[in-house]
Amino acid sequence: KKDYISKYKSVKSILIQGNNDWSGIDLAVTIPTYKRPGTLKEAIESVLHQKTNVKFKIIVVDNNPDRNDETEEFMKSYKNIGDILYYKNIENVGMSGNWNKCILLAKVDWVILLHDDDLLATNAINELSKCRSNSFDIVGIQLKIFNDGDPLPDIENPEQLQLKKITIDYNFHFPALAPSGNLYKRDSIIKVGGFPNVIAPDLLLIQLSYWGNVFRINKVLGYYRKGINESTKLS
Repeated sequence: KKDYISKYKSVKSILIQGNNDWSGIDLAVTIPTYKRPGTLKEAIESVLHQKTNVKFKIIVVDNNPDRNDETEEFMKSYKNIGDILYYKNIENVGMSGNWNKCILLAKVDWVILLHDDDLLATNAINELSKCRSNSFDIVGIQLKIFNDGDPLPDIENPEQLQLKKITIDYNFHFPALAPSGNLYKRDSIIKVGGFPNVIAPDLLLIQLSYWGNVFRINKVLGYYRKGINESTKLS
């Protein structure tokens, strides 16, 4: 274990808009973003179109400290929706740093981390909310991959919800869980040290496969956009 997350507590994130009252809220959907208002809009809309009675907030954490940029102008279109909180970090803290800021800014026990180029299926929150348990640290979803610019593929899911325990062996012998769209227990992420400041910060999923309890749901509950991923750029 190594503490990556504590240093980001001192990095200020300015609340640009939204109501920071968390009373009665069951979970948070956090969206880290950086200069991608086009795909950010799709990500936010996928959350707003959820079919659920679960009370949630959306937190958008902008890693571009420049004020009045294109993303900030775009976010004004949601200024009348109090349950969409829009933050700007006062400095660029990098990809993993911004994921950690998302965890720190959420003031509830359960957090869904959604990348700004991915989407949630309309039943994602409803299905994941059934899995909130003190016995779980992460509940991973299955994702449907689509190419940027292509229409969303159809999803077919089994009717019965099932969970599979994810071991370290599973992570190395099978496709590992992607970090986007999963349900995270906030305190567990902080306790293990947050997302590592390495080239693959989703190594946290493997860490918690050892230190805690990671499960994978048997349903496809999100869409993973292929082609513009920050973590797959050679640079």
